[in-house]
Amino acid sequence: MDSNPDTVDKVVRFVAREARVDPGVLSLSMSLLEDLGIDGDDAIDFFNAFAEEFGVNLSGFDPKKYFGPEGLGATTIFARLLSLLLGRIHDEPKIIPIYISDLVQAAEKKIWPKEMIDNSSTETPTHRSQD
Repeated sequence: MDSNPDTVDKVVRFVAREARVDPGVLSLSMSLLEDLGIDGDDAIDFFNAFAEEFGVNLSGFDPKKYFGPEGLGATTIFARLLSLLLGRIHDEPKIIPIYISDLVQAAEKKIWPKEMIDNSSTETPTHRSQD
């Protein structure tokens, strides 16, 4: 199923506005976290605005799967360094990337595509959507 070009355009304009970037630099394969730096509380605000603007049900959305905390305070950095020095680093939970193409799919279906995202964490965005 191909994405509706109008929906793609609206989602890209939304992302550009929220991330404060020119829409011309965005592509459907861009990650919200890695490419645009949307994380922590900013990610929560982003998704609340996304749900409102596109009427998307986010009941299956768990931000902890896709984003880290807002920032690392001095105490957190110290604790991680100490753990590293003592060899007590525990595996951090893997962050599942969210691509702009995932937002397009959610905007079209009006629901967060939980199953698609959760089961496809190793696939590239071109495999997960029809760009």
